[in-house]
Amino acid sequence: MASIDGIVTGLNTTEIIDGLLAMQQRRVAQLDARKETILTKQAAFTGIEARLLSLRTTLGRLASTRRSVFEDRTIDVSDPERLTAAASSKAATGSYELTIESLARAHQIASGGLDDPDGAITQGELTIQIGSSPGVTLSIDGNNNTLRGLADTINASGAGVTATIINDRTGATPYRLMLTAKATGASHAISVTNDLAESNGEQVRPDFSGPALQEAADARVLLGSGDGALVIQHDSNIIDDVIRGITLNLHEADPARSIRFQVSRDTSAVKTAVTDFVDSFNSLMGYIDDQVRYDAAAQQSSPLLGERSVVNIQDTVRRAVMGTVAGLPSEWNRLTAIGISVTDRGRLVLDNAKLDAAMSASGEGQELGGLQRLFGLTGVSDNPGVRFLLAGSKTQVANHPIQVDITSPATRASVVAATALPTVTQLTTENNTLQVKVDGKASAVLELAPGEYTRQELAALIQETLRNDPELIGSPVSVAVQDGHLRFRSQRYGADSEIRIISGSALAPLGLEGTEHSRGQDVMGRFLVNGVEEAATGTGRTLIGQAGNATTDGLQVQVTLSEAQVQPGVDANLTLTQGVASRLEHELSRLLDPVHGNLQHAKNAYTDRIASIDASIARVAEVTDQRREALLRQFAALESTMSRLQQVSGSLNAFLTSMPGLRG
Repeated sequence: MASIDGIVTGLNTTEIIDGLLAMQQRRVAQLDARKETILTKQAAFTGIEARLLSLRTTLGRLASTRRSVFEDRTIDVSDPERLTAAASSKAATGSYELTIESLARAHQIASGGLDDPDGAITQGELTIQIGSSPGVTLSIDGNNNTLRGLADTINASGAGVTATIINDRTGATPYRLMLTAKATGASHAISVTNDLAESNGEQVRPDFSGPALQEAADARVLLGSGDGALVIQHDSNIIDDVIRGITLNLHEADPARSIRFQVSRDTSAVKTAVTDFVDSFNSLMGYIDDQVRYDAAAQQSSPLLGERSVVNIQDTVRRAVMGTVAGLPSEWNRLTAIGISVTDRGRLVLDNAKLDAAMSASGEGQELGGLQRLFGLTGVSDNPGVRFLLAGSKTQVANHPIQVDITSPATRASVVAATALPTVTQLTTENNTLQVKVDGKASAVLELAPGEYTRQELAALIQETLRNDPELIGSPVSVAVQDGHLRFRSQRYGADSEIRIISGSALAPLGLEGTEHSRGQDVMGRFLVNGVEEAATGTGRTLIGQAGNATTDGLQVQVTLSEAQVQPGVDANLTLTQGVASRLEHELSRLLDPVHGNLQHAKNAYTDRIASIDASIARVAEVTDQRREALLRQFAALESTMSRLQQVSGSLNAFLTSMPGLRG
């Protein structure tokens, strides 16, 4: 800072200027204090936003219509050393008993012995085939004609086997090449076509024709314990397609001992979710109370005292939680029904014993239906063929049922062979290949095992071959006999469902022409709200309300009706219920909207106020600097004037002193 403290006048100009500008400095200090107050309010408001976000997170599984906590399952197994299991929400609750008679095993074979893993083997071709899948042919030449080179070539080929060199420590030729199928099951046996040259001198031809080290075998499970127990054979020890929603992991067989497992509703997960909700709600309410409190004894106010927007947020959250749920019976339409009460300070208190009793009463059926409707956004249809799936963020809960009018149900692709099968079909290596397309995926060129087959046996062979084709994973297809003709049917519904017969030498014996093609159809229909049509789009068996619909935007229902079950006009009436968690989640989404939400408006206001104060401080500083410069110039001029006056005074004194007549 510039200074001209009086050399001539002796004045402390810095002190004088600071005194003259003290008013501007006080103005800056006042603005800084206002800014600090707003920053404190802003930080407190950010704390509210953080707790609102946390509360919304805890609502997730209570409000969700997909993966709801009320649909979770637990599974308890009597002998986890031999069996482990997992259950999804689709699993029916209940007790099961099974016996693991045998495990699925992978086929293992080994070559004859060699004296050195790096010794030369003969050259040529080796073809490896797994079950009925197409074989993989390997070329053995001067670059890989050792046992180790053959193992590396097989492992890099994708042939569906793992090659390992084994030293059995017997005799002069202990090194063998063991092949292990990557997939278990009787249908995944290893077949080796050995077109390597015969042994000659130093080069040895590996021989895989000996007995298997381990035969390919299916798992065998007895489901039930009575005379009517079901025998389940499966090519894997992981079984997920026998009991809906349950995955079984077989670890150890023991035909003499059965295993029991119990599938139950996961009430502990529900209690955790409800407890987290109560705790998060109380944390938010407590924090807001702290921010709007006035301490009379200390005569000190909290940062957000008097902020109406904060009180509005608190009231909005409380109303969403405390209100009743329309459409539910009086014994289930408020949180007190499950043991959540409100204190005089506006906090929630959970009675765990009452919650346990409520879960027992609600869970008499498959789901915790009463609790799920109390918390989530749920729908109930009066037609079992039209089932509520989920509601979108813009779906509105109407005061009356939403009508569902199905004009056409979803269908599956299905083709029927043109020619009926004979009683027995003979397949040979000359007429056993087939390629099809299922749901947009083309199969490999499949080889059907040669042999004689009845109609049913042939259908079962084709289906098993298709099921084992890695190209068709995720696109299941059924093959059956219909009026003596082969029928291929996709298991998927809708326009993505497709069956196309492509080619193969087996077309004629199977009664196919190679031109057969079929595609499924998506469900078609509409919603009616108080007589007003709202458009819907079908995807498979799911009917979805179109974007922009006043009520049904994002609403999804699953339609399993057949053509014969579809009636003219309305097929179902769907009643939606918005529970406490869903209602609160909707309010929180509105409050937390990053563009139009109440919190965003408040944050913008704080930001604008801080920016305005910063601008005011900048203006005061600019004016202050300008006045300081002006005062500095004025005092500099004063010093200059006083200096000239002193010079004139000195000159006059010298002149007068030099005049004799003027001396005393």
